[in-house]
Amino acid sequence: MVNEAFRILIDDPDLGLRLIMELHGPELVKQISRCIQNDDELVKDVYQLT
Repeated sequence: MVNEAFRILIDDPDLGLRLIMELHGPELVKQISRCIQNDDELVKDVYQLT
């Protein structure tokens, strides 16, 4: 499924990004939170920019 999401990026970037964020979003938030502690708003901003 992961490879599928990256293949979809070519034909439908919006759908591909949504799928990738569904699959990897929680892990990404965890990693960002490890670097930025005690500032949930900044974590959300960084996540959105990513």
